[in-house]
Parts: sequence; C-alpha cells; structure tokens
Amino acid sequence: MSRNNGIICPIHMKGNVMMCDNYRAVTLLYATYKILANILYTIYKWKAYATRLKGRPRVRWEDEVSNDLRKMGVTNSKQRTQERKQ
Repeated sequence: MSRNNGIICPIHMKGNVMMCDNYRAVTLLYATYKILANILYTIYKWKAYATRLKGRPRVRWEDEVSNDLRKMGVTNSKQRTQERKQ
C-alpha cells in the first residue's frame, strides 16, 4: 500500500445485508497520509476570523512608558519631568 493506494473495505449501513446498495465503501490509508490530508484540508478551509482594529490603538506609547516607569519603581515621573532644569 503506497500513498496513492488504499484498501477499500465495504461497511454495512442499513437494511438487508445481502444487497450491495446497503454498503458504503471506506478506504483505509496510511496514518501519515491521513494526517497530511487533514492538515492540507485545514489550511485550505482556514479563514481569518479577526481583523485589525481601526482607529486609535487602545494603549498609547506614553501609557507604555508610564507603565514601565511604574514597574521600575519610579514615582512622580510626570512631575519630575516638568520640574527638571533645561
């Protein structure tokens, strides 16, 4: 059995066992081929579910700087910057 070949197994669905119309053919393939086929199918069917937000970002760079200063333990950073000598 190779990548292009498989074993076809008839599976009984319903009704009379003696009638061929009541069977469904299932092809047994190698596991690696099945995994590869599943990955390719997932990539093919994938759609972006989110888009980039429009407008102003939620957090400005000033907010990021003030958060970083707060994490470093700097207190009164705005007041210090306004009172510094030029």
